[in-house]
Amino acid sequence: MLHQLRIKDFAIVDSLDVAFADGLTVFTGETGAGKSVLVEALRFLLGGRASAEMIRTGTDAAVVEGLFDWPRHMSVGDEIVDAIDAERVWLRRELPMKGAGRCFIEDRQITRATLQNIAERVGDLCGQHQQQTLLDANRHTEFLDAIAGHQALVESVAETWKRLGDNRTRQKELSAELERRREQRELTEFQIQEIRAANVKPDEDETLRAEATVMKNARRLAETAEQVLTEISEADESILARVAPLLRDARKMAEIDPRWETVAERLTLMQESLDELTRFMGDYRQQLEFDPGHLERIESRLAELFRLKKKYGETCVAILEHLEKLENARTADGREEERIAELKREEVELSRTLARDADDLSQRRRKIMPKLEKQANQVLSQLGMKQARLKVEWTPVQEGGLEVETDSGVKLVRERGTESVRFTFEANPNEGFKPLDKIASGGELSRVLLTFKSLEIVGQKDGKNGNGHRAAPLYVFDEIDAGIGGAVAYA
Repeated sequence: MLHQLRIKDFAIVDSLDVAFADGLTVFTGETGAGKSVLVEALRFLLGGRASAEMIRTGTDAAVVEGLFDWPRHMSVGDEIVDAIDAERVWLRRELPMKGAGRCFIEDRQITRATLQNIAERVGDLCGQHQQQTLLDANRHTEFLDAIAGHQALVESVAETWKRLGDNRTRQKELSAELERRREQRELTEFQIQEIRAANVKPDEDETLRAEATVMKNARRLAETAEQVLTEISEADESILARVAPLLRDARKMAEIDPRWETVAERLTLMQESLDELTRFMGDYRQQLEFDPGHLERIESRLAELFRLKKKYGETCVAILEHLEKLENARTADGREEERIAELKREEVELSRTLARDADDLSQRRRKIMPKLEKQANQVLSQLGMKQARLKVEWTPVQEGGLEVETDSGVKLVRERGTESVRFTFEANPNEGFKPLDKIASGGELSRVLLTFKSLEIVGQKDGKNGNGHRAAPLYVFDEIDAGIGGAVAYA
């Protein structure tokens, strides 16, 4: 329960400190007296929305604190919170005019999400519009489970259901990845064999292009080589023929004037260079030949290299680098098959657990339904609806669930089990039971909601819920008498 509530600079409240006793506390008063401020402050403290409008005019921050009973063995996924071992704890929430708001438990800062998780376990705020949730048949299962008090089993089913769904999704992803890898592996192997078969050499394309260019211009190159040879050594007035007498004269002059020795040396070097050039050009002229077959082979090889470069790289060196990458990729260790096998083993256990818990949950629900109908009808009678009857219907999940093998065969399981629950209502005998969303009276909806909450509270008080969440639960009813009055409102 809530033992103490402190409010400072919230809405119109300057400072307020309220202590609560066990049992029922009722706030009454005319419109505008400030009743809703208390409810909104508590809603804010338990993780509700926050806005600057909540801060009292002329102040810098709003602060709301509450002292709550602390449920034993509560887990909200936060190490600080889950480690708390106390009978009561202080929760505090601050909303500054500037900057971000902060949430605390026992002066230790926590996130708003953690605060909301705590709030679900320490308090239940029933607003004046919550009766509208009764019109949503998808919420009826939640109402039944809250009244029956097997929330721990519900949460276990939901957690296992999520884990099983995640498991199967991951298996599909890994299977797709494995198939992609297999296809990629086949492609990789093909590319490796293609490059290896081509026996590419570094810079091979440049060498072949140069050779092809020479062969295409062989006639012109040979004619030029012939002309050079003739001018250097073969013509009557060749360069070598003119250098020889000049060299003889230079040597004779050197006998007279030693400075001519330099001239003789230079002419000797010239003659040796011309002799070497003559030999080179002679060999070059002999090597030049035009072989159409060889040129065709070169061009064919260049075409093959061009095709490979379009696929694997712009140069022969790039092709060989790509080959190295492919070979490294081929040897990479993919663990998809191993991980899929692990997930399949985990899936078997999860399916078995989900089937067992879902069956257990179904049996508990069916067992509680007649008792719930009887208790609900008794409360409705106390609330002035002596002829009204509430009936619980359930239907098995038909679609959108996970298939699991149970003792009674394959069933579909959703997050909340293997069936959906729906409440039907008969205001007067022989009118026939109709879904709650067919009820026109807001007063009737208010009384049905109060009936459900009453049964839940009784279950909590008697300790029959077994969910381990609420040590001494807090229920806040805002405008619970909407649409009713007189003796019924008193009841």
